[in-house]
Amino acid sequence: MSPARYVRSGTKLPGRRCPLGQYWDTLVQQCVSCGERCGDSDTPTGCSSFCVSARCKVTSAHYYDGLLKKCVSCADICGRHPAECSPHCNISRHIADSRTTLATDPF
Repeated sequence: MSPARYVRSGTKLPGRRCPLGQYWDTLVQQCVSCGERCGDSDTPTGCSSFCVSARCKVTSAHYYDGLLKKCVSCADICGRHPAECSPHCNISRHIADSRTTLATDPF
């Protein structure tokens, strides 16, 4: 990889600025989606957080916290979870509720 080929996402070049999730590729002289480079050994620096977020979003029962900039397991935060975790946390709660009902039901 040539160090000058990739420019960080959001880096200002004369008249050139790529949207979030893209980087400026000096070889092809245009903005390119970071998604095409996730997993490459030479992922452009400006794409690293995009790639972490993308991997997290496809991981079951996890969501990417943009403020913390990390992938969080929904199981760790059920009860105070964001909307992305609702399907997982609601299932977990129903299972726990049914176990409690079965344990306390005399019949």
